[in-house]
Amino acid sequence: MLTTDEEIVKKVKTNERLIGIKVENPVRWLMEVIESERTQNS
Repeated sequence: MLTTDEEIVKKVKTNERLIGIKVENPVRWLMEVIESERTQNS
């Protein structure tokens, strides 16, 4: 789940195993995707 609400991100991350979903800020998620693609293409 992508959200810009940092309160939701913090609460879900502290209970991620209990909730069972991954939550991330869309900007951080995109940065991870771009970095992963760069690493794979090197």
